[in-house]
Amino acid sequence: MSISMSLNLAGFPLGSAIAGMVITQSMSAAFMIAGIASVIAAVATVSIPRDAAPSS
Repeated sequence: MSISMSLNLAGFPLGSAIAGMVITQSMSAAFMIAGIASVIAAVATVSIPRDAAPSS
């Protein structure tokens, strides 16, 4: 669990840096990029293959 949490937290500085650069240009563009990133994350999560059920 701690490895998963540390990997999740590793993305915060990167997201903050990107958002900081984009929001100075356009607030709506920053929200669009955040929405697109969320959709990409959802697609990546759904595309992870499930474990095969053990045969009995």
